[in-house]
Amino acid sequence: MYSPDYIISECSAPIYHVTGSFFAGDPWANLEEHKALWISNGATNPNPNRFTNEALDLEGVKLWDLLEIGSDGCCGAFHIFTGDVPATYRFCMIHSSVLEYTSGSYLEGFLRVLQNELESIAECALDD
Repeated sequence: MYSPDYIISECSAPIYHVTGSFFAGDPWANLEEHKALWISNGATNPNPNRFTNEALDLEGVKLWDLLEIGSDGCCGAFHIFTGDVPATYRFCMIHSSVLEYTSGSYLEGFLRVLQNELESIAECALDD
């Protein structure tokens, strides 16, 4: 899990990880503009032709309602839902811009992360 300072500084990461909007060669916006888009819940949109409602939606949840809180160490990131209204999920794992799995509650999500870690440790122990 990331430190609180890192979570705050990287709050807009779900937007550019899922959309690819900060990849080299053709960025849709700079990092400060990405952060402003996230913080404003889309009201401050630096590139409305690309940051469309469809591009900013991940299976019924807007990307500005997700907060990246950690990594699985294999290019996957853990996110919690921070929006005000009910959503289709409260916790998710995004891997390579794809929604890997979701959980209906934060607890269920964290328990899945813990289970995955314990299984990984057990596999390593069996290999030794």
